Amino acid sequence: MNVVPESCEVEVDRRLLPGEEPADVLRRYTDFIREIPDLRAELQPLLEDLPLETSTQSPAVRAASGILAELGLDGTPCGVPYGSDASKLSRAGVPSIVIGPGCIDQAHAAIEFVECAEVEQAFEFYRRFMLSFA
Repeated sequence: MNVVPESCEVEVDRRLLPGEEPADVLRRYTDFIREIPDLRAELQPLLEDLPLETSTQSPAVRAASGILAELGLDGTPCGVPYGSDASKLSRAGVPSIVIGPGCIDQAHAAIEFVECAEVEQAFEFYRRFMLSFA
């Protein structure tokens, strides 16, 4: 027999992109839901986190890129699909970047770890980065 549930729940983890505002994205989802006949749905945002967009020409990005290159690492600025408190700092006028040791795939997992050599390398990066603004 075919079984059809009375209801279902869908969770969407939608990250904002640079230039997007939470209210605009929520409005697009609301409009999409309204266009589906006979659908009764309720949107309940659990968290609104703003996107981080720091110019590749900012002093912080340029300094970080140079120091990473000095350490033999790729210093090419890039975007990432996760959130951090840096977006709030940036909105408050604090130039912000996100950088740290380890692999993001291991972050916040049951077997989260960072190699000691990467921590030492991160220490050296942070030391040089802070001195570049002294």
